[in-house]
Amino acid sequence: MSGRHLDPVAVIIGLGACSHICALKLGKEIHGLAIRNSSIDYDNVKNALITLYCRCGDLMHAYIVFTLIEAKNIISWNSIISGFSRWDRSEEATFLFRELLLAGIEPNYVTLAGILPLCARVANLQHGKEFHCYIARREEFQGPPGTSKKIWNDTENLPASCYWIRHYLIKSGDHSGSAMKMG
Repeated sequence: MSGRHLDPVAVIIGLGACSHICALKLGKEIHGLAIRNSSIDYDNVKNALITLYCRCGDLMHAYIVFTLIEAKNIISWNSIISGFSRWDRSEEATFLFRELLLAGIEPNYVTLAGILPLCARVANLQHGKEFHCYIARREEFQGPPGTSKKIWNDTENLPASCYWIRHYLIKSGDHSGSAMKMG
């Protein structure tokens, strides 16, 4: 790959392809190329690198790239939080979520959809309660009266080991649609 020049869009596409097939070695070569041709200066390239490293299980490099982003946006935060969640690293994912809030960035559905299943997979009731309280207090995550938004409906797709989060939702008064289904 040496001697070739790829623009940032080509770098992002290449990193995306590598992340989907977990081709970490090739992704690292593209990373090196991005450094040599200054594509690394683009936050979208850094976000693609975070995704690559996270999907391939190299969370240390993902976090290093994340720390290099000066003005982190919601995409950067979602990439790193989802990456740690994917590998069941609940403490780190929760820490990053709190850092996101301290940075003054508002989480969106992608942020919460990335972290809620983690709470269920590792059966972390405390974190599940914290996120439920956060969502319940935010108007932007509330649906029309008598309904709930997709984030709570997705709890029916969680494994049976997630009974505790559904039970908590019912007990706390969230009687919305499919969130009550026991599966």
